[in-house]
Amino acid sequence: MKILWLCNIILPDFCECFDLNKTMAGGWISGMLQELEKREDMQIALCFPIIDENRVKQGRFHGHQFFSFQCDLYSDDYIYADENLIIQMQKIVSDYEPDIIHIWGTEYPHTYGMVEACKREGLLNRVVINIQGLVSIYSKHFLLGIPQRYITKMDVEGTSLAQKKNLFVKRGILETKAIKNVKYVIGRTEWDRACTYWINPQIHYFFGGEILRSVFYENCGSWKEESCRRHMIFVSQGDYSIKGMHFLLEGCKLLRQKYADLQIIVAGRDIFCAGELTTYAQLLKELMREGDLEGHVQFVGKKDESQMCQYYQQANVFVMPSVIENSPNSLCEALMTGVPVVAANVGGISSIIRHGKEGFLYQSDAPYMMAYYIDLIFARKIDIELLKVNEVNRAMEFNSVYKCSEQTMAAYHIIEKG
Repeated sequence: MKILWLCNIILPDFCECFDLNKTMAGGWISGMLQELEKREDMQIALCFPIIDENRVKQGRFHGHQFFSFQCDLYSDDYIYADENLIIQMQKIVSDYEPDIIHIWGTEYPHTYGMVEACKREGLLNRVVINIQGLVSIYSKHFLLGIPQRYITKMDVEGTSLAQKKNLFVKRGILETKAIKNVKYVIGRTEWDRACTYWINPQIHYFFGGEILRSVFYENCGSWKEESCRRHMIFVSQGDYSIKGMHFLLEGCKLLRQKYADLQIIVAGRDIFCAGELTTYAQLLKELMREGDLEGHVQFVGKKDESQMCQYYQQANVFVMPSVIENSPNSLCEALMTGVPVVAANVGGISSIIRHGKEGFLYQSDAPYMMAYYIDLIFARKIDIELLKVNEVNRAMEFNSVYKCSEQTMAAYHIIEKG
């Protein structure tokens, strides 16, 4: 069986082929690749986007054939699948002649470009789209909790939050068209199942879990209350409005009144390191001043998997304040280590954890409830050890390496048979 994977990024192990620094993204794709490449009954080729046209290449590396195509993921103009993009995809499909085309994500126009290319090649019934996030749906939640004066305010990049939301809306048009045109999707939550159903009621939905990065299986249940940093909150990302950092700061304003040593550690892109702040960073600065949180919030930048694992282990609680998510791997990583979890009950989160059993869920625009559950954990008003056991068991079930790879293989066999 020959499989072609279309990815939104160059996977870390292939970065050196393009003379690029190794990234820290796409761990779930790399994890699945490592499992499936053990099988002798299939070949997996990979297809990557590259900004620099001069670096577009194809070849073999790590035992896999790979292809690339030119596009600029970071351009606000990348909202269309033009003929050139479709032709690039069509040539890749024609050269490789795959039995199945597995598209990882719908967020960018090349997903639709690949769907259209497969339609032209008579392979549309061999395409399966793996749902990551859904920008068409995310756009509806993009500005939740943002004060009106910040929505239209232009930032140093020359754009407003309203315009950034509109980019999601525009990309969502092709996302919707792609899902309407294919026969199969892979998802893992009730949320992505519902969303894809309303886009295409005829679609065949496969459940397929995601494999975490290996360090988290190696450190399963490694969080210990006695060695954590008391009153430290860890957040995996907070650089744009969907991640809900503004709600976190509102909740921490309440906690600050009780915990003088409160610390908030934020991984991911540091939006405070630039000379001039984005509009969203300006809002966060204002909330930090109002909540007496200056000096208590630290953006630590992007971290690799080992460093992320250490932060989960050090934290007193992991918080996911996002206004919308599907199945964030950072949440699953936190569960795997056993650190107490508080998360906004949005999107697919309730398919991953159950309130009061593996963590605590709250209404996303009710940060006072978030603060309440964090306080329960800080003050040891719950059975922390039982919570940890439940978390680890749930993570091992939801992110079982064997189970996730078998689910994907089962989907491939059904698609191959037609």
